[in-house]
Amino acid sequence: MDRLYLLLSFDCDTDLDPAAALDLEPLLKEHGIQATFAVPGAQLLKAAPTYRGLAERGAHFLNHGGLPHAEFRDGRWWGCTFYARMPEEEVIADIRDGHRIVQEVTGQTPRGYRTAHFGGFQAPEQLALVHGTLAQLGYAFSSSTLPAQALLHGPWYDAAGILEIPTFGTWAAPDTLLDSWSHLTDRHNYALGDSFYDLFAETVDQLLGAGAHGILNYYVDPAHVAGQAPFQRALEHATRRGLASIGFNDVLRLAGRPV
Repeated sequence: MDRLYLLLSFDCDTDLDPAAALDLEPLLKEHGIQATFAVPGAQLLKAAPTYRGLAERGAHFLNHGGLPHAEFRDGRWWGCTFYARMPEEEVIADIRDGHRIVQEVTGQTPRGYRTAHFGGFQAPEQLALVHGTLAQLGYAFSSSTLPAQALLHGPWYDAAGILEIPTFGTWAAPDTLLDSWSHLTDRHNYALGDSFYDLFAETVDQLLGAGAHGILNYYVDPAHVAGQAPFQRALEHATRRGLASIGFNDVLRLAGRPV
């Protein structure tokens, strides 16, 4: 590692995310952000023209499983499909279904993966199941672990031949992932709080000031951040501070893995 990098991806778990992803396209291009999306297969099929168009314009897609990850009830979206509650054979089948659907909808063969609600699927035997299944499918990487693994191993580590790229925390809370859901002030109408920008900017400034090298691996949901000032300010701050934006293929190159 020769500098500090920003690795930003987008989880699209609800019906609101396709339109929001389109809204984000100009902003991402303005700031040189590689568009990488993790979309459950069920959502890819529901909004196939949108996601296929994004792929044709250069967006990359991770396998995010096949089953839906959210359901709408009581006026808002709630999580569903938790691997920790499923038999192993159903988890394996869902990973394989997600692989097939990404190919079918986007025309891409995914080489990277993110587990559904991965924060609840972190036990060693659970991660071994994921990495072993990905190895059988010929995957190159996964980004399915919490910041504790980044603090322990660094920006990546080898897991059954799969390059695991952990998510990252913040200067104030190194072992707590910075994501958009945690900083919504309204989970019915989606309003992103200023705390998202504050934690992001502090982390960037402190690490750059310390001369730290590494990868800030964050993800957000498009519907949480499209048109939201705190997110726009975060990207503007990253650009102003000269933070280099990379994609997952760039991480593979840094790690000496084939792309």
